[in-house]
Amino acid sequence: MKTIDTERLHLSWLEEKDTAFVLELLNSEGWLRFIGDRNIKDEASAKAYIHQVNEHHQKHQFGFLKVSLRETNTPLGICGLINRNTLPQIDIGFAFLAQYMGKGYAYEAAKVIVEYAKNTLQLTHLLAITLPENHSSRKLLEKLGMQCQKMIIQNEEELMLYEVAFLNNYSKA
Repeated sequence: MKTIDTERLHLSWLEEKDTAFVLELLNSEGWLRFIGDRNIKDEASAKAYIHQVNEHHQKHQFGFLKVSLRETNTPLGICGLINRNTLPQIDIGFAFLAQYMGKGYAYEAAKVIVEYAKNTLQLTHLLAITLPENHSSRKLLEKLGMQCQKMIIQNEEELMLYEVAFLNNYSKA
């Protein structure tokens, strides 16, 4: 998965030129509140984060992608798949800057990522985790057809575990 285009969006690998965007996103109020402080406080740590994300891509053929407006190439957020060792299956994650929330961008990006997971990777299930108080993420996950299966504890936090099953796929990538 190198790039994906939708009607309004361009999803692509993070690049070193995205350092300022990564710093802004990972230190935004929403990221810190709902995802957690990753201690990305300077250019060097932002570049290391970008490198880590891209290594995940190379290893698994998927990962987080930068979501930008097609017309202006303005970065809005990130969206993609991750293979966490704390979950039994691949999950979807997303985060957007506050000024781009509520405009349908997260749904548009997440929908194409779910389609990629189902059709290209041929996954049989896709997971997602979120804090119970993250109502906008919960609403988006449900709009994607995911259902909360149970509460789990991860890193001493209680999270909601969502899942969607792709019934027409029979093998896991």
